[in-house]
Amino acid sequence: MTEATNIWTATASEITKAVRESLIAMNCGEPGPGDVYDQLMLLGRSGLEELVPSVREIGAREFDSVMAVVVDLLGGDGIAVHGELPIWLRVYPNVEGRLPAYSADDWRWIRLSTIQEVQPRRAIAIGDDSRTWQFMVNVVANGQVYSATQRLFLGASVEKPVDRLLTLVSAAVSEEQRRRMQL
Repeated sequence: MTEATNIWTATASEITKAVRESLIAMNCGEPGPGDVYDQLMLLGRSGLEELVPSVREIGAREFDSVMAVVVDLLGGDGIAVHGELPIWLRVYPNVEGRLPAYSADDWRWIRLSTIQEVQPRRAIAIGDDSRTWQFMVNVVANGQVYSATQRLFLGASVEKPVDRLLTLVSAAVSEEQRRRMQL
């Protein structure tokens, strides 16, 4: 690990601990990772700066990196794949104007190789500062739009799950082409 990565991890741990403690202080009981993540999204950067003053000292790119570590600490990006060499992606039907579905029975598996687009989309955007917007990650496969995860991502921290999906799709397409050539 680099020194920067260690600092990001320490800051991310400090943020999650402070948010967890603030939820406990509000008599919310013992919060789970999802509760902490939801509260982080509500607070945004300015709220986090009040809760964890050291956040004021980091630049925008560093903050995005810290938020990517926070996502990992709180259970990851929510992107689910299946297969030893992943060829399937769990998706949720996308409904225009709505956040990703949370119904347990409202998901399906699609082949990664059928994905034609990976789209970071604004889910909650108030004001002109895109760093405070919350983004969802959509994919387009066979003309249908799906949400690739139920998670929302603050500002540019959406880049990490988008990059992960692009890598997964590229690997699946390459593997499919390799298998076809063997036939």
